[in-house]
Amino acid sequence: QDGDINFALNTGTSVTIAATAPNANSFGGDINFNQGVLINVDKGTSPVAFNLEASRNINGGFGTVIQSTAAPLNVNFTAGKNSNSGTINYDSGRIITNGGSVTMTATGNGFGSCAICMDNTQINTLGGAADGSVRLSVPAPGTNVPFGGFTTAAIALDSTDITAGRGNVDITRFAQNGTGVRVGGTLLSVEGGLGIISTTTGHINITGVGAFSSNSSDGSGHGVVIDNARVTSVDGNVAVRGLRQVSGEESGPPPGNGVLLQNGAQVTTTGAGDIEVTGETQGGGAGLVLMGSNGDGGPSSIIDGNRNVVLRASNDRTSDAIVLDGTVRAAQVLNLRPGGVNAATGAGEDRTAEPIYLMGNPTPVPPIF
Repeated sequence: QDGDINFALNTGTSVTIAATAPNANSFGGDINFNQGVLINVDKGTSPVAFNLEASRNINGGFGTVIQSTAAPLNVNFTAGKNSNSGTINYDSGRIITNGGSVTMTATGNGFGSCAICMDNTQINTLGGAADGSVRLSVPAPGTNVPFGGFTTAAIALDSTDITAGRGNVDITRFAQNGTGVRVGGTLLSVEGGLGIISTTTGHINITGVGAFSSNSSDGSGHGVVIDNARVTSVDGNVAVRGLRQVSGEESGPPPGNGVLLQNGAQVTTTGAGDIEVTGETQGGGAGLVLMGSNGDGGPSSIIDGNRNVVLRASNDRTSDAIVLDGTVRAAQVLNLRPGGVNAATGAGEDRTAEPIYLMGNPTPVPPIF
């Protein structure tokens, strides 16, 4: 009962709820929230933690509120514990930590549309002596989906706001197929709309490693997709890195991209923060795509830095590695250079040995004499 959990947290005792599958073939080991659950910390000053550890899945949201107005509350969800498969579904809920951190880790289960799924959810870690951080991860080597791939992405944030202030935001997904990270919003349809990831001085890192999927809502799968959503900081750095790997199954759909910004997506800094966007496709798609207006009056996607902006991209050189139809601005230095994403670590890296072509990859012309 949420009353018992609240009593423990309000007396300074952290709470861990664990669900264990009896064996590898069992469908047990889930943790489920009932609708309208309220986890509320309104007493104390020392940090406490609310931990959920599931051998399989964590299913919640649906009006669930996890909040603190007193002591910093650390919220930790782990799905697929002990090398099992598991997902986190937290829809239409709120997590407000008053300076505590939020950590979610899942492995995926091969059936769901995503490994970490949030729709119309609010995460706010402001408060206390230092704002809390947010970390969402599907760890390497990543999840494998044998039944057609993720229909959205391994980490899918739809109309979800993450507000971290001085805390860092890290969203990292490794996978063997499907789109890596998808951040979708409603910036165009709602004034001050949903789908905003923001900090003041905290850094934001979004890394997605994806591959071919025959059942992806974004074509044939990408590394990172930001769709009608905003990723923004004031004085923190923003890094978006996406790798689209190749597989022998590919045929038909257009090749996927490392990073795809579409439908008015925004990656911005408004103070002293720098921006880095690195996209790599191991096939013929563009490593980095910044879409322009969709033709019906909608705005172009933008990368707008109030200081320095670095754009890196690479592919197999059969097409343009970087496609910029939207708007890019850097108040100080705009740096375009060859580069990609380390498949093992997700780190961005320069590819100084790769040539740079202006106006396309030239075709050799035989000499006249």
